[in-house]
Amino acid sequence: MAAARRGHRITLVDRAREIGGFLAVLARTSAHAEFGRYLSYAAETLSELGIEPRLGVEADAGFVRTLAPDVTVLATGARYGTIPIATDKPGTVFDAAAILDDPAPLGRSVAVVGGLDDHLPPLVVADRLAKSGRKVTLLTENFSIAPALEPANLHLYLKMLLEQGVAIRPMTAAVALNGDGLAVRNTVTNT
Repeated sequence: MAAARRGHRITLVDRAREIGGFLAVLARTSAHAEFGRYLSYAAETLSELGIEPRLGVEADAGFVRTLAPDVTVLATGARYGTIPIATDKPGTVFDAAAILDDPAPLGRSVAVVGGLDDHLPPLVVADRLAKSGRKVTLLTENFSIAPALEPANLHLYLKMLLEQGVAIRPMTAAVALNGDGLAVRNTVTNT
C-alpha cells in the first residue's frame, strides 16, 4: 500500500481466492469474526489506491513475465502449516487452516502442536476443537503459551481453554506419531 501511495502501479497476486491468509481463516471462526472487518477495510483500501488484486493465481515466472513489472516483490506472508513430525500413520497430521475450516477428519483425541508460535493461532485451533467436543492437548515449545499475546487476551484464552478441559503442555515438542501415540520431548532438557 505504501508503494501505491507513492504513485507506483501495483498488482497484488495471491494463489488464495481471498486476501488475508491465515487472518481470513480466523475471521471465519465466530470468536474472531472481527478480523473480517479488518479484511474488508484492507480490500476497500486496495481498491481506493488502485491496487489490482489477482486472486486465485499462481505467481510463477511465466505469469510474472506477462505482467512485465519493473520490480517484483515477493511477500510470502506468514506460513502456517504442519510441523514436521515423523509418522507411520499417514493422514493423521493436519494443517491448522484446513482444520479450522473443517475439523471432521479428526478423531476424538487431538494434540494441537503449536511449535514456536508465540501468538493466537494454536489457541484458536485448540478452542475450536475443544468446542467440537474433542479432548485437546495443546503443546508449545515456548516456556509459556502464546507469550507474545496481549496479557488480557491471553488470560481470557487460558481461562476459556482450561474451562473446556484443554491440557496445556509448555516446553514440549512433538517428535513422532506412531502406533504408540505421540512422542514428545522437553525443549529445555531435550529429553
